[in-house]
Amino acid sequence: MSLPSKQSLNESANRFKTLNKKQPSSKNVAVVSSRDQSLDQLFSLLKTLNYHYQPLNSAPLALHFRKNEKPSIMIIDWEVQTISGLDIVQQIRALDKAEHTYTYLILFASRALTPENCQQAINAGVDDFLTFPPDLRHVWMRLHVAEKTLQYMQHLRELRSFIPICSYCKKIRQDQDYWQSLEQFLANNMEVELELTVCPECEAASSGHASH
Repeated sequence: MSLPSKQSLNESANRFKTLNKKQPSSKNVAVVSSRDQSLDQLFSLLKTLNYHYQPLNSAPLALHFRKNEKPSIMIIDWEVQTISGLDIVQQIRALDKAEHTYTYLILFASRALTPENCQQAINAGVDDFLTFPPDLRHVWMRLHVAEKTLQYMQHLRELRSFIPICSYCKKIRQDQDYWQSLEQFLANNMEVELELTVCPECEAASSGHASH
C-alpha cells in the first residue's frame, strides 16, 4: 500500500480547515474510499443535502486526517485499497478512546449486508451502514441520525462537565435568573423520573422529631 505524500496530506488538511470555518463540524463529512468515478453519485447527494465532503483515498490519509482535523462524521468503504475498512474503523476507535472524543462512523458497502458481517462491523465500532449505490433518502436518514446522535452526546458532555447547583437547596441554575429543582432538571434534560423515598437517616431523624 503506497503512503500519501506530505503535500497531499497538507492540501487535504487545509481544504478541510477552510470548510470548518464555514460550517459546523457535523456538516463536514470525510469519505474514505479508493473507488474512482463510482463515488460521484454519493458526492452529488452530499452536495444536495448541503454537506461538505472531503475525499480520502487511502487508510494512512484517513487516519492522518482523523487525528489532525477530527471530523465528526466519516463514511468509510468496506474495502480501501488493500486494507479492510473495519481495520480503519478500529484504529479510529482507538484514537477516539485515547482522545476522549467520538467520531460517528458509517460503513459504505457494495456487498450484501448479512447478519454475520453486520455483527462483525458493529463489533469493530461501526455506527451505521450505507449500501452501494446510495440514494438520497438513505443518505439523508443516515446523516440525520448521525447529527442527532452527536448533538445528544455533546449535550451530555456539557451536562457532565459543569452543573451550577445551589449548595443549600440543591436547585440547579438554568439561566442567570432561573433556578430549577433537581427533579425538574433530570426530567427535562435526561428523561429521568425520580422515585421519591426516605433514606434510613432521614427516617430516623423524622421519627425523633415526631416523638418530641
